[in-house]
Amino acid sequence: MQGTFDFHRDLPDRPIKPERLFFAVLPDSATACQMKEFGEHFANDNRLSGTPLTSERLHVSLHHVGDPADVVFDQGLDCVLDGIAVGWPG
Repeated sequence: MQGTFDFHRDLPDRPIKPERLFFAVLPDSATACQMKEFGEHFANDNRLSGTPLTSERLHVSLHHVGDPADVVFDQGLDCVLDGIAVGWPG
């Protein structure tokens, strides 16, 4: 079928709103508001539909850790806590 990629066919079913574990960078509130405004203008200019994220949920995903069903939670939690413990230079 034209319009879909070959790798789309054999993906496992996912829940409608899956819970995901991932590392992300969150912008400060002023930057998040600017990003939201840009996104609204971009969507309108390009006739895009859909529901945008609220400015409180805007983020840049850095690395997918896993889905709760796939992660041995004791190890997953240790990895998350290790990641939180890493400080930002400065």
